[in-house]
Amino acid sequence: MGILYQRTRSGHWLAFASTAVISGCAGVVLGLSIGRQQAPVAPVPATQLAAADASTSSDATQPGRSLQGAAPAATAVPDGTLAASSGAAPTSESGWRALQAMNPDELIRRVQRDGRFAAAMLAQMMQNGSDPELREFLAVTLAQARPALLERSAESLLRSPDLKARREAFELLSSLPDPPKAVAAAARQAVLTEGSPEVVAQALAALRDAGGLDPLHADEAVLQQLRQYVGSTDPQLRRESVTTLVLADRSSSVEPILRQAVSDTDPSVQIAAIGATVDAGIRSAEAKAQLLELSFNPQADPQVRAEAMSALQSFRLTTDEAARLAPLQQQQLAATR
Repeated sequence: MGILYQRTRSGHWLAFASTAVISGCAGVVLGLSIGRQQAPVAPVPATQLAAADASTSSDATQPGRSLQGAAPAATAVPDGTLAASSGAAPTSESGWRALQAMNPDELIRRVQRDGRFAAAMLAQMMQNGSDPELREFLAVTLAQARPALLERSAESLLRSPDLKARREAFELLSSLPDPPKAVAAAARQAVLTEGSPEVVAQALAALRDAGGLDPLHADEAVLQQLRQYVGSTDPQLRRESVTTLVLADRSSSVEPILRQAVSDTDPSVQIAAIGATVDAGIRSAEAKAQLLELSFNPQADPQVRAEAMSALQSFRLTTDEAARLAPLQQQQLAATR
């Protein structure tokens, strides 16, 4: 899904990092705490990641013994189909897609008892170029069956020196059954310490999508950083900061920041700020004057003008202001037909 810049809401699915990234980062540091600092680690084959997770699987047994009723470890199936009786992992995208026809409860149980199968599913989910709907299906399945595996992988990605890997970590965290706590902790870390504007922007978007804004209401350090990000040179970070700040900051200090963003040079930031102004319940004379100026400015971006005129419908206008605005609103209505 693409990012939708409509008002203050955004919905999207990010591209996932390659298998090499997750095998290189997650395979070594699965059990480490997210807050612990460490030097970058060397890449580790994906098979080692599978073995590490399988060793903690509920069907692990001593050599020469088997657990009654447990499925055998997953193995590759050459034709890419699912061997239901053996618990083998598909080797192609079509084979993984065939899992969607399986009983959901049965699939979750299989992933829970077979660490190698779960690791293979994670590797497929992380593959570049795979079908977005399939990635979503695999993410939801893993989130229900093996949330700890997703969380460990995301924590490893957050520590990666690779920019793309850190960005993808928030998509994994958003897939967890109880994402607000996990996403909020990771997003706070990113807001305060991350050097990449792109990663911070992705963190803020994931935070809103996961509904994890409540912990930020009383977090003055994060709010202060968001206020500074509104003046960033990166338009994506300015947009995400404005949208997040108005939802997290309930003080009156947010209005001048929003007015600054409404005058931004990037239309997407202006549109986000206009929507945020309405959602925050700001109806001051200064805000109204700024929106009127944008509405009557022929040099302004057409979408920004349309958003400004739409926002003014929630303001109390004088008779003269309404009369001047009416022809523009009629033109806008005719243009949308």
